[in-house]
Amino acid sequence: MKKLFTLSALLCFTGLSFALPPTKYLSDAIGGDKIETPTATPVAGIYETSVKGQIIYLSEDGKYAIQGTMVNLETGDNISEQRLNTVRKNLIQTIPVSEMIIYKPTKTKDIIYVYTDIDCGYCRKLHHEMQSYLDKNIEVRYLAFPRSGPNTISSRKYDAVWCSKDRHTAMTDAKNGKDIPAGNCKTPVEAQFRLGMEMGVNGTPAIILEDGYLIAGYVPAADLRTILDEHKNVNSAKGSEQVSEKIEPKQDLK
Repeated sequence: MKKLFTLSALLCFTGLSFALPPTKYLSDAIGGDKIETPTATPVAGIYETSVKGQIIYLSEDGKYAIQGTMVNLETGDNISEQRLNTVRKNLIQTIPVSEMIIYKPTKTKDIIYVYTDIDCGYCRKLHHEMQSYLDKNIEVRYLAFPRSGPNTISSRKYDAVWCSKDRHTAMTDAKNGKDIPAGNCKTPVEAQFRLGMEMGVNGTPAIILEDGYLIAGYVPAADLRTILDEHKNVNSAKGSEQVSEKIEPKQDLK
């Protein structure tokens, strides 16, 4: 009986594996970038995967790919955005808190993760207004995204900040255009940059909420407080529409 159960379980598992579409054709087409394991969608015969923060839909045989947004017309839910939120949330959770530069208010009501660049204008504006975010009970956690990429002048500036004894002071000085002495330590800058690319970040600042929802650009503290409060009361798809109607985030692209 035990052998029969084991064989039955194996057959069920094997059948499930073969039901997923192969990703070989997609991998060949995009040049070998990491492809997440496809999962079923509400539409029969259509599966979804993600590549560098973009959702791609695959046919059952894996030979056909569709790029675009899947929306439930009955409920108005943006299925694609909900999936991307989950992808970003899971990726953020892989980053140790000890590898973030954190600004904590007296009482934290919400946490935002901000991909930032030392030299970007809107990143500097956000940083110079840091106290206004803290006053709104928003905890800001910085992640590195040197727009010019790893091993560049921009990334080395972030390295210098990270290796400083007082990272908060060094960050402020760097964003004010001051030269920070180069340090000699291991930094998370390149790893965070590459993870940001996986999330679909292509400019700074990029604000990611706790549920993975992405706001691409600078938002004043008062507006962000409103967004955070409203976001808790609506689903991600409808929330994204409300955000886009209320604000125009400002961002420096790569």
